[in-house]
Amino acid sequence: MKKTALYLLLAALATSAFAEGAGNVAATPEPSVPRFEKGDLVAFAGDSITSGGTYHKYIFTYWTTRYPELGVRFRNKGIFSDFVHGGIGRLERDILKEKPNKVAINFGMNDSGASYRKDLFGMSDPDETVLQKRREAVSIYRANMEKLLALLKERGIAPLLLGPSIYDNTMKSEAANNLGANFSIQACIEELKTLKNGAGFVDFNAPMLEVNARIQAKNPAFGIAGGDRVHPGPEGHWVMAYEFLKAQNASPIVASVKVDAAKGAVLENANCEVGALQAADGKVSFDYMPRSLPLPVNDEYCRGEKVIAITDSLNREMLTVQGLAPGRYALLLDDKNAGEFPAEELAAGVNIATLEANPGQRRAKAVDALIQERAGQEKRIRQLRQMESGMQGNKSREEFLVEAARQLDEAKKQDNKVMIGRLTNFLEDLPQEDSIDQSILDLEQRIFAAAKPEKIKVSLASAGSSPGQPAKNPTP
Repeated sequence: MKKTALYLLLAALATSAFAEGAGNVAATPEPSVPRFEKGDLVAFAGDSITSGGTYHKYIFTYWTTRYPELGVRFRNKGIFSDFVHGGIGRLERDILKEKPNKVAINFGMNDSGASYRKDLFGMSDPDETVLQKRREAVSIYRANMEKLLALLKERGIAPLLLGPSIYDNTMKSEAANNLGANFSIQACIEELKTLKNGAGFVDFNAPMLEVNARIQAKNPAFGIAGGDRVHPGPEGHWVMAYEFLKAQNASPIVASVKVDAAKGAVLENANCEVGALQAADGKVSFDYMPRSLPLPVNDEYCRGEKVIAITDSLNREMLTVQGLAPGRYALLLDDKNAGEFPAEELAAGVNIATLEANPGQRRAKAVDALIQERAGQEKRIRQLRQMESGMQGNKSREEFLVEAARQLDEAKKQDNKVMIGRLTNFLEDLPQEDSIDQSILDLEQRIFAAAKPEKIKVSLASAGSSPGQPAKNPTP
């Protein structure tokens, strides 16, 4: 058997232990990441996969819609092409700038060399010299992680260790393939496990391999890590967010209400209040006040739902009505028709979280719009830090402006349009950094205010006696 074929076989076998069928995902890990608490400020430090601002945006969305009263705040502290030693160098001026009490650490893609070291990966039969260099890269990663963890410990900051996402060696593509790269990422993860010492820990790599293998069995050209084998799209970022939330023992329940129409009784009201129940002549109505909003259903959610069970695992707002006579019933939420359901389906429970007519879903989408706007403001800050990292040194704002102006003149002489654009944005945004920071704070307050649920009037009646047409159900 050729070495390349053997490698691919071993990679498939490594993931097969996690795969149990087309509808399943990796087994939920034991709770290993502390649940967030009121007042938490969590910084996510890492490389481009963090800087892109996606997986932790989904985690923020969950904690904001599910627990709006906690007001947990997040900060993106990723830098493109960064390493652990880069995080150490910018610890005070960037990662700890807002004084977070928790720091989630997602380094390893670059430290291992997986993303760029052509001298270490790509060959089907690496010799001992190459293997030793791989081990040295992992050893340096461990030493730098020890330094970073010690610095956080000195400051009383709780680390959350994230096993990095995958380098996709198995996607069928013309893109360059650094064979063996993910094995070095996994070696870094093994070092993390020995360093965690009670810290929060979750591995993104193994579950992503499982999802990748399952999807590629049907579509070999698909890659959970994106077309370049490194940078995930929404599907991959949702797998990462899902694993983080499950490591926190995240509840799938937005709220749950169960009533008995025949007895006129409320049997269950989990994370919600139910009042003014009326049940007579085949009609049921009551006031429903959830304490949480569902996760917003947007394009990213729908793409994530194609590879992982977001709705079943994290987004269940259950309405159960027992004791109805056989037949179909129209469900109205605040007088908007949410669809028609047979009595037996209502008795088993209907998930209203993703229904367009659900006022909670509409409110969640308003929250999502603010979260997306906030992410855009954070992106401006990350671009500032990115440009500064390329200029090197701990310069003052004025010194960075002078250096950027010099580099812009050089870029214009060379007609380097990419650098002209980046440096122009840098020169425009750096003097506005304080106002951008303030806009992020203002948006957070608007997000937490918008995330507070409101009372909903729930009504059920025989389908023949209800007005209007069923609303479109956007469930993926």
